[in-house]
Amino acid sequence: RMSPAAELEPSEQVVGEDAVAEAEEEWDPEEELVRVYGKDWMAKHGVVLSSDDYCPGLEEGWMICSLCHKMLAGYCTVLSHFESRNHRANLTWSKVQMGQDPSCLALPPPTSWSAAAPAREPWGTATAQTPSAAAPVAPMPVNTLPPSWAPPLPASEVKAAPAPQGSKIGR
Repeated sequence: RMSPAAELEPSEQVVGEDAVAEAEEEWDPEEELVRVYGKDWMAKHGVVLSSDDYCPGLEEGWMICSLCHKMLAGYCTVLSHFESRNHRANLTWSKVQMGQDPSCLALPPPTSWSAAAPAREPWGTATAQTPSAAAPVAPMPVNTLPPSWAPPLPASEVKAAPAPQGSKIGR
């Protein structure tokens, strides 16, 4: 059986291709960005246009995602970039840091935890503390090594093991 496109007359196939070409010409990626992400998509996603003030030395007019530090050449690139895993993760992190999206925060602590935390000394200023009497720790025996460590044997003491009796190895 022939495909539906093969059953059409050649003049009808061209009309179908023209319709597809017209639809592609009518599609505007900038309108698509506004439709999907809203009018303020640049502010929401941290996209900034390069200028003499922002990224001096770079040609003016590049769109730069300030969350991901990516240069975006056009609206199609922006659409593709917004769907990337890296951009979505950076956008979520940014929202949490700004306090806009508290849904990613941890659950509250159990009620059994006390509200007052013990005061801690700044890093590097802590003094050695002795273990409490409630949890005694046995001291390490003097002049003993941990059981997992054994000193190396001198080469003169290392001997090859004799072959077991009845073995067919070497015959």
